[in-house]
Amino acid sequence: MLLIGNRSRGFTFVELMVTVVVLSVGLVFIIQGYMTAIDALNTAQIRLEVIPFLEAKMDEIETYAEENNGTIRTSSEGDFFVDSREATWNLDIVGVEEEEDIDLSGVLNEVRLKVSWQENNYAKDISLSTLLPNKK
Repeated sequence: MLLIGNRSRGFTFVELMVTVVVLSVGLVFIIQGYMTAIDALNTAQIRLEVIPFLEAKMDEIETYAEENNGTIRTSSEGDFFVDSREATWNLDIVGVEEEEDIDLSGVLNEVRLKVSWQENNYAKDISLSTLLPNKK
């Protein structure tokens, strides 16, 4: 039996450092993806809480229009809290924009309802709109 050198089997320091760098870069991307997913989940949760408010407010406006034979052109706004965040709602009732062939601006109003809030230093919003008759 011949022995060829006395070489120990193991990893060199350079191989270990390359492995650590590759794992670190991979871990950074995994954490970044996790943080993005958390932000998306927070935004979705707030939107799910704001949608019933929008629908209730729009139902209130539609009921008013039905009881009073139409809507009047106006603007209003207010504040409320969603998931411990301050949110602002804006209501704009404006005349319908004039089309080429037909002018419905005297007959119909566009009702625009928008809720805005701040999330991670970014402005987020969701809106709802419909057409209702103009009060004569």
